[in-house]
Amino acid sequence: MSSIRKKEELHTVPTKKTVAMKKSLRLADGLENLVSGLGTINDKSSHNRWIESGRNNDWAHLIARFREDWVSQKVCTIIPQDMVREWRSISDKRGKEAEDYFGIPTLFRMAYQWARLYGTAFVMLDLKGAGSLDMPLNVTKLKPGCIKSLQVVDRTRMFPCGAMCLDPMSPHYGMPEYYQFVGCPDKIHHSRFIRFEGTELPLFQTQRNQWYSDSVLIPLESTIDNFFTTASAAAQLCQEATVDIVTVDGLQSLLTNPEGERAVLKRFRLMKQAKSAFNVLIMDDTETYNTKTVALSGIKDLMN
Repeated sequence: MSSIRKKEELHTVPTKKTVAMKKSLRLADGLENLVSGLGTINDKSSHNRWIESGRNNDWAHLIARFREDWVSQKVCTIIPQDMVREWRSISDKRGKEAEDYFGIPTLFRMAYQWARLYGTAFVMLDLKGAGSLDMPLNVTKLKPGCIKSLQVVDRTRMFPCGAMCLDPMSPHYGMPEYYQFVGCPDKIHHSRFIRFEGTELPLFQTQRNQWYSDSVLIPLESTIDNFFTTASAAAQLCQEATVDIVTVDGLQSLLTNPEGERAVLKRFRLMKQAKSAFNVLIMDDTETYNTKTVALSGIKDLMN
């Protein structure tokens, strides 16, 4: 039995050839075509890769898009507006009065709108009898009528400070304990704010992003820009939809000197003025007039 077992073990010992074959074996998931190059190194799309643009830190760029680009503005505003369109019903009379007094639907809409634009926004709680702003808020000690004001603050006016919360059992784990207003040295505990997020990120990426989420506009920028480029090109085509063509006998010789060039330009300027003002086209007997029309039938499909 021992000799038979040794013979079987000898048959299972890998040779140099089998090791080399295993090393050269390449496993890949996906569709490949060696003739067309699809999925191989010759496929141009195989070299595509995504990189971080860092656009979330360029606040001036984001607000410029919001103010000048109606598509970007709609992306930021339409969902918050729809969320507060019907809002909610409160059975308690005092709760309804408080909500109307502080304008809670407007605060919610504005906070979520700026969060979608910049990545994060806050509602600061200004409360009476709630202790110092740098101390955690104890909601159990709050009394009726304690709300002094509620203020929406976007992330451009706030920055985190102090240490991170390192308690893994805390819902605030990995986030900053305090925030500061720009230009104000006082620390404010995170429990004094209600955070609104744009595009939420994994915890580590949120920390790398200065503890803020991303603007919802970042993945849409190239698509929006392509749309406006196409729309602008279509507008240019509409302006050039009909082009006047005038054939002038001896035009090339007239353009050989400055006087002839000025005379030709003056001639066509007067012709266009007469056509625009009096709907009359005045021409010499040596000139011919035609128009060239650009087909605009496919522009709608291109923009769609």
